[in-house]
Amino acid sequence: MYNDKGGAYIPEYNINTIGDIEFRDGYHLFTTEDTTIYFEGTPVVPSAWNIALEAGKWNSIAYISQESNPITSAFPASMHDSIEIVQTSSGHVWIPSLAVNTIGNMQPGVGYQVATSANINFSFAYNLLKSGSFKVQEANTNTQYFSYTKTGLLYTVVIDVSALADLEAGDEIAVFDGKLCVGAVVYEGGDVITVATWEGYAKNGVNLVGFKAGNEIAVKISKAKSHALVSLSTKDNDTFKSGYYSVIKVSDNTSSITADVFDFGAVKVYPNPFSDRVNISIPDAALVKGINIVNVSGEVIAELPVAGTIEWNATGKADGIYFVNIRTKNNIFSTRIVLQK
Repeated sequence: MYNDKGGAYIPEYNINTIGDIEFRDGYHLFTTEDTTIYFEGTPVVPSAWNIALEAGKWNSIAYISQESNPITSAFPASMHDSIEIVQTSSGHVWIPSLAVNTIGNMQPGVGYQVATSANINFSFAYNLLKSGSFKVQEANTNTQYFSYTKTGLLYTVVIDVSALADLEAGDEIAVFDGKLCVGAVVYEGGDVITVATWEGYAKNGVNLVGFKAGNEIAVKISKAKSHALVSLSTKDNDTFKSGYYSVIKVSDNTSSITADVFDFGAVKVYPNPFSDRVNISIPDAALVKGINIVNVSGEVIAELPVAGTIEWNATGKADGIYFVNIRTKNNIFSTRIVLQK
């Protein structure tokens, strides 16, 4: 666990430079399994506590109200013009200048990262407790072709697709770092879409697969009808983390179209969860270059033979979450499996 001030808590090494928890701060936690944290204590009056935001950096803060409220009301209107972006570890964002809002309501117990253009001291208004809720259109991330790992380290890529003449509902749009897919959505209409992309992390024994800051952003489309994989041209050679978020424009001037399309949606993994053995069925095995199993730290614990049907024997492995990685000529696909004895 770490905070914005450089403090860290690493139980394995008996390191604790965070000290006491500051309830107005947000914290970044990495766990080896899905975990729910419960908070106990006396409720606070949000308007009685100032929260300081520094310009030119990410500010991780807690939403200290006891009820959910629209983010556009939770932050005072006087500071909206100074807000660059607000984001969550689940991939939701609010970018006032672009009228992008996939957060909708701020939720108690959730941490938010805020970037501003000016130093600001503010407080959440107490009278928001009964202000109601705000519904937003969620991005459809239920992709069948593209697969990626949500590391919790979000970077938003806003894509202008207005120049794409043959883009159709159901097409999948993905962002890549080299051959690695780091985020994707199903297109449902509109000239502008937002894609949550996920940064890699390799510190303190944690190894999460994702993009590397400074690498070039690439965009690909999987066509719903033909299953063709199209690599799009971008107007600017933007890079990951060149700002708080990226805005790029893509065109039909494609750089490549692959003919050997792998249908990741046809892959079956069963049973899942499993107790000792799991089966992997791959109809298009001829297009697969390699298969392995990795743990939540990104460590490869098994290399599997390429075949139409494969069985992995997890006897002796610890209960928890693992990932099946399937590598083709152009992409890496990943699906989560749960060992539960």
